[in-house]
Amino acid sequence: MSETTPYDTLIDTLKAARQPLTADDTMADAGRKVMLDQLLLLLKHEPGVVEGEDIEEVHDMRVASRRIRSLLRLLNDQYKPKIVRPLEASLRKLARALGEVRDREVMMANIESALAGLESTDVQGQALTSVLEMLAQERAVARYHLLRLLGKGAHLRFYKDFTEFVTNENAGKAAASDVSPVQVRHALPPLIYQHLATVRAYDAVLADAEDEALHQLRIEFKRLRYATTLFDAALGSQIKDFNKELSAMQDHLGTMQDIVTAQDKLKAFAAVLPAEQAEALRAYADAQAAQHIALRESLGAAWKKFNSKSVMGKLGSAVAGM
Repeated sequence: MSETTPYDTLIDTLKAARQPLTADDTMADAGRKVMLDQLLLLLKHEPGVVEGEDIEEVHDMRVASRRIRSLLRLLNDQYKPKIVRPLEASLRKLARALGEVRDREVMMANIESALAGLESTDVQGQALTSVLEMLAQERAVARYHLLRLLGKGAHLRFYKDFTEFVTNENAGKAAASDVSPVQVRHALPPLIYQHLATVRAYDAVLADAEDEALHQLRIEFKRLRYATTLFDAALGSQIKDFNKELSAMQDHLGTMQDIVTAQDKLKAFAAVLPAEQAEALRAYADAQAAQHIALRESLGAAWKKFNSKSVMGKLGSAVAGM
């Protein structure tokens, strides 16, 4: 029989404390319930991240860390800063370390896909193989730093402190007046529409927006998506249909940003390759740039669909269903 670890104890504690989210919960309590589930995911995926066999483990752990950080940002007035700031600092370090690994794994997967259609003697294939080897080296360094972080005693203390925070309804809760919109059914609708307003404000600049502005728009879409997905148990049934449209926009912008990020890396790699391979790599980069242009040209239609009355009606019905 395997020995029980501190991580097993934390998982058991969290599972025993799980409760369903309702529209009558206070935002602070609802946030704790959602963060508890995400903390369980962090603990669940960490062994797979350490093992390193399945790249989706890093992705899933990174998503959970981002969701918790977004929740703390969304609910920053619900908890005492002195309690949550150390947790946020630990989460930020964890998310950064996971991101360093994940970004390289995404680019490696894209290059492996491109290599599948090339002959081993093809110059572009040789160039991409060289890039893949350099990315693998970078990933190995990033994994080394990630595993060092996960192996520190401070990381286990973070898990223990966060478990205490999400399982103790009085830990770090900010004071509220006797009459204030603290329940989910009161406070969530304006929170969602505030983030929706921030997204829709890009309508005035979308036609001429540069890559950096589109990247920021993607971040705003992500924040809106967290507000609607993490609290979906309290919303009406049509929120799932709205979230599908929201996800489509986020994916569209995400693919564009992945290409932008890859372009910078490909230029750096081309600079250290033999001339013939460097030229072939530039041709690959040009093909990626053409895909970016196509996505940019279709962005207006995707934006129009997202902002349509039918899609906005799905959100309105979901909010009204609370």
